[in-house]
Amino acid sequence: MEPHKFSFKRICSGRRLQAFASIIAALNAVSDGMHIGWSSPIIPRLLSPSSPIPVTREDVPWLENSYMVGVLVAVIPLAYLSDQIGRKMTILVACVIQLSAWVLFIFATTPTALIIARLLAGIGGQVNYITTPVYVTEISDKGIRGRLGSIVFIMGPIGILTVYALGAYTATINTYIFGAALVVIILLIFPMMPESPYYLLLKDKKEEARTQLMRLRSVENVDEEIDDMIIVACGVDMSIKRFISIFTAKGNLKALIITMVLNASNNFSGFIVLMMNMETIFSELTANISASTFGVLIAVVVIISSLIGASLLDCLGRRMLLILSCFLTSAFLMFIAIYLTAKGNGWDLTHFSWVPIVAIVGHGVTQKGGIGLIPILLSAEIFPRNLTAMGCAFGSMLYSVSGIASLLIYQYANAYIGVNAPFYIFGAYMLFAGTFCVFMVPETKKKSLHETQELCNQKVPME
Repeated sequence: MEPHKFSFKRICSGRRLQAFASIIAALNAVSDGMHIGWSSPIIPRLLSPSSPIPVTREDVPWLENSYMVGVLVAVIPLAYLSDQIGRKMTILVACVIQLSAWVLFIFATTPTALIIARLLAGIGGQVNYITTPVYVTEISDKGIRGRLGSIVFIMGPIGILTVYALGAYTATINTYIFGAALVVIILLIFPMMPESPYYLLLKDKKEEARTQLMRLRSVENVDEEIDDMIIVACGVDMSIKRFISIFTAKGNLKALIITMVLNASNNFSGFIVLMMNMETIFSELTANISASTFGVLIAVVVIISSLIGASLLDCLGRRMLLILSCFLTSAFLMFIAIYLTAKGNGWDLTHFSWVPIVAIVGHGVTQKGGIGLIPILLSAEIFPRNLTAMGCAFGSMLYSVSGIASLLIYQYANAYIGVNAPFYIFGAYMLFAGTFCVFMVPETKKKSLHETQELCNQKVPME
């Protein structure tokens, strides 16, 4: 008997290939997470007298907001590229932009260079909110789609932990070199991964789509699934009518509203504010442990919460996790706000110094276990295939705008009202978001993409 020859395609096929391709694509989110958390450990170093780059406090808002501006700038180009050159090639283009950001960080000598690097980081990182979730959703079978779709949102917190740890305990340049090396790994491996069969069908490449699907499913007969994909992906109007239909068709409009509200909730939950200003905010709350050590601790908590949330997606469901996450996150934000109010009024809180620690940890658990995990995944599920990239682009646009708004709310409310004010605002918004989820968000667990799109034409059952 002739021995079996080693074959990469044989070893890496089926669900193993789906998982591997999803992980490699999502590694870009580790790089992006490092950029999100960058300001917390790095800006205090840049403001110190020993900093090699002359950064002032007036530069700080630019350094923080330039990342979110980059995210906003990239929305339309990435959505366009996803439908024109493919999900896979768009991810690779974004990785090249991410790499350029890290290289610029390494050689930067002025605040302007840092701001440009942050802008490029936002542009390259936006792919994790538009193209990567669509790619992962479209290559995954429905039994594991929720778990694989959540990988990109687990990788983000891993990136935050990485920059917190490297930023706190090693030279700043080591952070930049690590980020650049990570992106190089993606650029070397991801070209070998399959393209989305849905995208290939949209481009009328049926045989190539069939070949890729056979590899992704590790079976020879994929006729039934291909036929279902054709119903969803083909025979659609790719003209201006497609754009208009997102506002005029009842199901599409509902999907758009859900996408935009949930994406805004991700930032108005206070997550981006806390991650970018963890050391500053924590020093306001308590002095029991060092801010840098607590930053690493909260990043670990966020990763664990993401893993738990991902494991519950396909059993407890998206809708229930969202509802619980929104209401509990609101409660923890209110605890933080009330504690800061009491501290600002001169109350003796010696015996309650544990409250902010529990509140921030609780916030990390409930936010990343639901509202920080699900919105983009849900967006990639509920739109028709020819509107997915566009729908995710609208959601991502609001994500970007809400990110900038949340940072401005924190910066100005903190300066002119008090550090407690932003947390009252964020807590109130999350109360609204939880109520919205109860009445508007459908359950999509273990449903085909064709079935999930039909849900937006139905009334949400009050289970």
